[in-house]
Amino acid sequence: MPTKPSGSLQTSNASPPARPHAFQGTIADEIKRQVKDFDSLDAVFVPVGGGGLIAGIAAYLKALKPSIQVIGVEPTGANAMAQSLMRGERIVLSRVDAFADGVAVKQARMG
Repeated sequence: MPTKPSGSLQTSNASPPARPHAFQGTIADEIKRQVKDFDSLDAVFVPVGGGGLIAGIAAYLKALKPSIQVIGVEPTGANAMAQSLMRGERIVLSRVDAFADGVAVKQARMG
C-alpha cells in the first residue's frame, strides 16, 4: 500500500470536505497576490451564491487583515441570502432569475 507524502492532503469525490469554504479561500490568495499594495485594500466584493465562496474568501482575508470589508453581492432576481438576513431565517425562493446562473440559488447556506 503506497504511503502519501508528509503534509499532503488527500481528497475524494465520495464526500464533501468538512469545511468546503476553506478550499474557496485559495481565491483570496490570488486576490492578495494580484493586488500591488494589499495593505491599502479596504474591501472586496464577492458573489454570494450558496455562501461557500464568500465564506472562504472572508476567512482568508480577515485572518490577514481583520479590518477588510468583504461585501456580498447577488442579483435582485436571486437574492436568497439578502432575504434570509432580512427575515432572520433561512428562506427558499419560489423562483430564481437565471440571469446570473452561477449565483442564482433558491436557498443560501447560513451559519
